[in-house]
Amino acid sequence: MLWLLAALALLLYGGCLFGRRDGPVPADLMRARQLTLRGVRAMERGQTADAEKLLHDAVASYPVDPEARRHYAAALWKAGKQRQALAQIDAALKLSADDPTLHLDRCRYELELGHVHSALASAQQAIDLDPSLGEAWAMRARVNRRRGLLNQALADYHRALGMLPQDREILHELASLHWSHATDESNTHHLHAAAAALNVLLETYPQGEEPQDVLLLAGRVQSSLGKLDVARTLLAAACERQPPNVEAFHELALVELRSGRTVEALRHVRAGLAIAPDHEPSQLLLDEVRTLLAELHGLRPRY
Repeated sequence: MLWLLAALALLLYGGCLFGRRDGPVPADLMRARQLTLRGVRAMERGQTADAEKLLHDAVASYPVDPEARRHYAAALWKAGKQRQALAQIDAALKLSADDPTLHLDRCRYELELGHVHSALASAQQAIDLDPSLGEAWAMRARVNRRRGLLNQALADYHRALGMLPQDREILHELASLHWSHATDESNTHHLHAAAAALNVLLETYPQGEEPQDVLLLAGRVQSSLGKLDVARTLLAAACERQPPNVEAFHELALVELRSGRTVEALRHVRAGLAIAPDHEPSQLLLDEVRTLLAELHGLRPRY
């Protein structure tokens, strides 16, 4: 992950900068950073227990290093020790209260726990410390979305994209929020906004590597806009991704049915039901397609 790579860079070069500014790096600090580096690498490999032990030792070696505490908090959180993780973040903030990334970490944890008011305060603190930090605006958008303040969330997402125009996570979340607005309000403005965000998002991936969920959402949006040929291409690509997804086949069958391609709709809905036989929307669509085909051929439908 990008934040882990950034952490590695900070740890690798932070000691040298510290040494030039304040003289030789204390041995305890050097040991703490080496242990932190090893702990971060262990987390990257999924070795949670090893990471927790290494980062605990890093904090014990040099308790006033906020970076060691920050990564120790991440390991504790991953291990399900939420209260201890928050305690480490709070200890790090006492050492470096003007670090917006620490406030963002606290915001993430509080939001996952459902503490929206505390999360909002942390996100706002990060913005106040660095208004140019796109991730801080994105975090406030997530908090406002959780609070049900969708218009404020949209404004914060757009502010974040002004600083991080190709951030995949922000683009996906923004498109999803516009899509939910569109389905609630039948508003074409939100459909077009969702389509625009998804177009940018899709362009960030090499051709053929677009994620299934992005293709599926983009297909749904284009279908709602009446652009059935575009929707068909997107949904067909989603159907080719692994693992097979009944929703993708169902949406593609709907597009084919709206296009008057009833036989193709039957083929796709059957393919979806082969994946998930109990998928009720596909079962209902199958009945509809069979009835339509029977009417076209002057026959009684077969069930």
